[in-house]
Amino acid sequence: MKIILYDGTFSGLLTIIFNAYNEKKIPDIIFRQHNPSIFNVIDTVKTDYKKATVVSDFITNKLDKIVLKNMYLAYLSEFENIEVDIIKYFNLSLKIKRNAELHIEKNYIIRLKNAITKVINEKHKFLGLLRFRKLSNGIWYAPFEPDHNIISLLPKHFINRYPDKRWIIHDIKRNLILAYDKKIELIQIKDFDNNFYLKEENLSYEEKAFQSLWKTYFKSASISERKNEKLQRQYMPIRYWKYLIEI
Repeated sequence: MKIILYDGTFSGLLTIIFNAYNEKKIPDIIFRQHNPSIFNVIDTVKTDYKKATVVSDFITNKLDKIVLKNMYLAYLSEFENIEVDIIKYFNLSLKIKRNAELHIEKNYIIRLKNAITKVINEKHKFLGLLRFRKLSNGIWYAPFEPDHNIISLLPKHFINRYPDKRWIIHDIKRNLILAYDKKIELIQIKDFDNNFYLKEENLSYEEKAFQSLWKTYFKSASISERKNEKLQRQYMPIRYWKYLIEI
């Protein structure tokens, strides 16, 4: 059994694909930055950006850009061992010389398409669910904890929506920040107070007034006799409520 550990980056995954192609062997299990003690023999693959570029350029120029996009979206799902399914999808696309996503007779293709669907659906949910708060320093801040690593899929929408504002989208679960001030940056952070935005002194006067007004409106507009928490959870799962101002 071939077990691989890598740094969890997409470039790292492309490095594994490069090695698997040359070795003509697909790993059985791939872990991200985690070495379970039950396994004694694990090969650690160090990210090689040259190898990663070779693979991405080959897919783009010789196969189909959609293949690379599908691989990336499935990777963002962070599903356990999805990397192996991605490699198998790549190999099949390589074999038939086109995008292999329609070959749903393969279980790994079904798993890959399921992962992609969940990532895309969650991305679309958060385009409407993200709540920005104006901080005392004038920056607009939106915290969230998505199930999948979708933060890199959000810039285009919010740059178009708020082109003249300074804003931050913060994936608290993964310690990732998407920061925009005329240019966009994705930053890994640590030692950060994730609850700072809950402290009144960190919010602008306008934000505190707006939140109070919005909560009052939300409460007055609701009809207690028609309250249906089951239906509410169906359209907006409880795991998303934490960062909604009105709840």
